[in-house]
Amino acid sequence: MSKKKKAAQAQREAERLARIKARAEAKILDHVRMVISQIEGRPVSREEVEALVAEKMRQHRLNTAEENGYIAPEDGESPP
Repeated sequence: MSKKKKAAQAQREAERLARIKARAEAKILDHVRMVISQIEGRPVSREEVEALVAEKMRQHRLNTAEENGYIAPEDGESPP
């Protein structure tokens, strides 16, 4: 198979996976919307759910272990 055909095939596969991922995300968001609506007892729009998810999915700075109050055991040290 030529490089051009391999590249085209890889592109098609990437597009197919992107479509599958988009459908899965849509189904998950619809389910989350339904659950939130049930919990809150009011209709919740998909835009509200997307905003909530976007807010919660922001990546925060990772703190050092000492700041979190956790000190990793030294090599060879067994857990309590």
